[in-house]
Amino acid sequence: MLRTLLLLLSGAGHAPQPKLVVVITVDQLRRDYLDRYRTQLNGGLAMLVKQGADFTEAYQDHAVTETAPGHSTILSGRWPAHTGIIRNTAGVQDSAAPLIGIVGPGASPARFRGTELFDWLQAAEPKARALSVSRKDRGAILPIGRARQ
Repeated sequence: MLRTLLLLLSGAGHAPQPKLVVVITVDQLRRDYLDRYRTQLNGGLAMLVKQGADFTEAYQDHAVTETAPGHSTILSGRWPAHTGIIRNTAGVQDSAAPLIGIVGPGASPARFRGTELFDWLQAAEPKARALSVSRKDRGAILPIGRARQ
């Protein structure tokens, strides 16, 4: 997946460079569910399923299936051991990054090692921007790595 995405973004083969890249990750969503429930999809998700890239032969090539390790690999293309994120409890918790308005441990990408897609995009195009949203801190922080630290 990552290799195909990079080829698309690089303009290889004279393909136009995209203006927007959207990566949606859903924990525990099997690929066949998109076909099974296709008639129930509407709006933006239906458009992405119909017009977006579809990786039917993708698979998880590491045994660690927790959220933090998985999200650290999606756009880095590396195994959890190489990103430094090997389990949820050693993912993004960071007492040096306090939360605003509530009590609890903060979160940051400080433990993430290496680079990922957004780092590479920003190196090629310094004006590139990223937005990552999730209900879980590790789901929002780890897909964009340390680029925004």
